[in-house]
Amino acid sequence: MSDEKGNLLFYCNGVRIANAEHKIMMNGDSINWGIDASYQIQSGYALPSSMFALPGFSSKQFFLIYQQSRPHPNLGLYIPEILYSEIDMSKGNGLGAVVEKDKHLLSTFYADGPNAVRHGNGRDWWIVAPEFYRPLYHEALLNPEGFVELPAQVVGSKPDSLTRPDGGGQNVFSPDGSVYIDYDSWNGIRIFDFNRCTGELSEREIIDFPEKRGFGAGAAISPNSRFLYVTSSDRIFQYDLWADNIAASEDTVATWDGFFSPSPPYVVFLSLPVHPNYRLYDLQGSPCDTLGINGFVSAVEPEPLLSPGDDGIHLAPNPASDFLSIESAYAAAQPVLLRFYDALGRMVHEQAYPRGVRSYTMDVSGLRPGCYFVEVEMEGGGRAVQRVVILK
Repeated sequence: MSDEKGNLLFYCNGVRIANAEHKIMMNGDSINWGIDASYQIQSGYALPSSMFALPGFSSKQFFLIYQQSRPHPNLGLYIPEILYSEIDMSKGNGLGAVVEKDKHLLSTFYADGPNAVRHGNGRDWWIVAPEFYRPLYHEALLNPEGFVELPAQVVGSKPDSLTRPDGGGQNVFSPDGSVYIDYDSWNGIRIFDFNRCTGELSEREIIDFPEKRGFGAGAAISPNSRFLYVTSSDRIFQYDLWADNIAASEDTVATWDGFFSPSPPYVVFLSLPVHPNYRLYDLQGSPCDTLGINGFVSAVEPEPLLSPGDDGIHLAPNPASDFLSIESAYAAAQPVLLRFYDALGRMVHEQAYPRGVRSYTMDVSGLRPGCYFVEVEMEGGGRAVQRVVILK
């Protein structure tokens, strides 16, 4: 976990929490301790996508959320709980200390990787953890009073675990929080709409795989929340989440070239980063947008992203070739439009700037090399313009 400026705060291997000096944090030893933890102290638990951190409700408070793994006489391993530990970064001479350890969050049986998304009020967090073998989705809410375990949701269906067991995968929210993906590399992709106000999941589409696609694969969604990418050991597939028929939009965008890495697991297309979107804010105009939050919700307002003299917009890198990061001082306060003009003043691209997102990354690989002017237009009529050079 890092702070708002990217400075390392702490990290964890599932057994121990280390601070920014790469030493065991105060009271950060032997978390999630079990019968198999003693021989995994150095390497960590072999449970990909099983842990993430959330900021609390002060600038020094953080929560580490993780799966509890235990041996089972028939299954070999099961996940009876999702746990959390609380970290106070004001302690330990500013290097942090664990002030609560291995607290109960969710009761499960064999939970897949948990994930989280910001509540539509811009302050609280939803935590969702699906079961491997049942269409059951455990859920909790984090608010200033603490964690609240909610009734699990039964949504849709899953294949029979005896004839079509879950092959592993990842579960991820789209950056805008409107879509939740439950990916099983042996059976398919379950795509849900997610209500950030109520925490309700509703099934949108199931993409069924006619055959297994590797094991322990990963899932990720593009910054504009449009494209889903899933791995299958030797291939990466792309799906258009804005398409009427998502399954029909499947495109193979990468194939393993046969190169082996020097250590296990040897192939490269496995898990992908699935951390929560910490820059997602309130859902403007929604029934739950009642707290008056627009932008960051930490106790201490961060330094402005834009340096003095910027005309309300900052572009990086500049020159750019594949991707361009656009930081707008206006985006966190009100919706805006984004336009690209070429050197002759012709508009070559227009789109809505995502609501409540101050920093937005877009694909510019389709633009011809040359000089462009990027314009951000506010609802009230104001605008900001910056120049960018596209190279190939």
